[in-house]
Amino acid sequence: MIERVEEIKNDSARPIHVHLEPWGFVCALSPTKTLRVVARSSTEGSLEVVREGEVVIVYAWPGATAQAFEGSALVQDCGIPVPDVPKGLSIRGFLGLMFGSGKG
Repeated sequence: MIERVEEIKNDSARPIHVHLEPWGFVCALSPTKTLRVVARSSTEGSLEVVREGEVVIVYAWPGATAQAFEGSALVQDCGIPVPDVPKGLSIRGFLGLMFGSGKG
């Protein structure tokens, strides 16, 4: 089993919003708090993190499931594996294509 961990720290004085994609989960992260995202899959992949001001988007890879923790508390369990996307596209690229963000 492959496991990837990403810690999202809020070093600002205001809450930030962390999105877990493609599940559509959004978490408001208070100042000084850390959200730990743990993704697991039987296939190789990595988490892609995009920071845009007060928004952080964490994209998983096809086949992965994810959990989000604040401290030791589970705040979200994304237990449905990410579906496959067309060859050559990442989840970020696929969602951009589907929803018109033009990013990829």
